[in-house]
Amino acid sequence: MLVCANLRIPRDVCTIVGMLRGTVVLAMVLTFVGACAGGATQETDGIKVVASFYPLAFVAEQIGGDDVSVANLTSAGTEPHELELTPKQLSAISEADLVIVMGNGFQPGVETAAKNGGATTLSILDLFDDPEAADPHVWLDPDKMRVIVDAIDSALGAVDAEKSESYHTEANRLKTELATLNADLESGLASCERRDLFTAHDSFAWFGLQYGLVAHGVAAVNPNSEPGPERLVELADLATASGATTIFAESLLSPEIAEALAQEVGNLQVAVLNPLEGLTESQVESGDDYFSIMNSNLMVLRDALDCV
Repeated sequence: MLVCANLRIPRDVCTIVGMLRGTVVLAMVLTFVGACAGGATQETDGIKVVASFYPLAFVAEQIGGDDVSVANLTSAGTEPHELELTPKQLSAISEADLVIVMGNGFQPGVETAAKNGGATTLSILDLFDDPEAADPHVWLDPDKMRVIVDAIDSALGAVDAEKSESYHTEANRLKTELATLNADLESGLASCERRDLFTAHDSFAWFGLQYGLVAHGVAAVNPNSEPGPERLVELADLATASGATTIFAESLLSPEIAEALAQEVGNLQVAVLNPLEGLTESQVESGDDYFSIMNSNLMVLRDALDCV
């Protein structure tokens, strides 16, 4: 039979099919063979996790591995504050075993959908009660990121107790890598000529607190807010007084805000410092992740702040 030859069905199976001459039986055999042939590409039975944006998805993927299916609601190249949920994403949230959000209005649409969908939800900012809580960018401090790792580890173990030991092992590995990153940042930023950090929006307060830098954002926590002229004048005076040489733009935002301050001061360079709210498509393609971006940030900062 030609169909058997094309599909490489064993001759004895085809002989039986030919004898029976039943199209229903043939269909059943073809379905059986197709299922056997495609078994290696079938989806696993892992739990479903929905993360609101990149840093949370990264941690869940690192801990869960092949046992967890992680959906990042904020696609590459998209600023998380600009996320508008699609019907498909709303369905994914309602069907998830675990939804991970930042909370505190960071992405209000996601938080509302998680609440209305009835999914088990982990709200990250509920873990912290610190002076910099107005700035949600806790993941830029590797020590705070370790707290996030512990929380996601516990949440995964709660919804999938059978694999909790595996999750815990991977969480410990990740925390060790974060401890190494923290040590590299501490040593790399310990001796810098300047300690003031000027960024496009308020995103490095936690980072600055951890490493002895004073962070100044041109725009507010939501980068889509437009700074007034008084704010530009205030920061221009601060930048001039501190001897700053650089204002930092971001890869997911237009450089216009940073360029406005550079123009106000007159002699500031514009460089890119990544607050890791997400990766660009090119960064995804090149294999960048949380650690490679944080190490790149360190090199950029050492150059801009004249660290030795």
